[in-house]
Amino acid sequence: MHDVNRCIRAVGLEGLSPPIFYQCPVALRFEIGDPALGPYDGGRLSSVYAAGALLRAKTLFEALPGRFDRLVWDTYPQEGQAARQLRAFRRRAGAPAPQEEVFQILQGEEAVQKVTYCWDLVCQPIQWEVLLGEIIAADLGGFAPLASSVYFLNTRENILYHLYDDRGLDIAAEKRESLLPLYRQFSAWLLPYDWGRMEETFGTR
Repeated sequence: MHDVNRCIRAVGLEGLSPPIFYQCPVALRFEIGDPALGPYDGGRLSSVYAAGALLRAKTLFEALPGRFDRLVWDTYPQEGQAARQLRAFRRRAGAPAPQEEVFQILQGEEAVQKVTYCWDLVCQPIQWEVLLGEIIAADLGGFAPLASSVYFLNTRENILYHLYDDRGLDIAAEKRESLLPLYRQFSAWLLPYDWGRMEETFGTR
């Protein structure tokens, strides 16, 4: 996890905890699901909505410089359910066994188990496009533990890609120049609510 932790700090984070956008000085927030379309069609996930959201998520994923070399998944399984959840994740992502596993007990009103899994995508490639589709469906009748919990990292360029659900995507970087092309090319997909904040960082200088 050394490279992961270094990358996280480089983009301005103390740890992986959403919302990423508001914690990082250099970040973009994109609207992934087309607001003009409803996510449901006849009580089921709309295939048109899901396909459009996946197209945006995939386009932005591929437009970033370099390649993502780490994948992190944070999950909070019920007692005795960690192995079952991991099997479900691996099946949906076409992923091998994770390279690293970190178990923690978080103390609060009630003790909660947190498990962090890490994959080296150079040595352990996954079906990333399939995984993006599963994240989009997570809050819409899919595998709920994928929502807001999966992070792709480029530890060479220090770029973090966090598709949190069908609604949005946060991308953070150490350097403004890493994200400036996306800001210019895909401005129509930026979340209007946070436009002012992004304009301050990426506007003409």
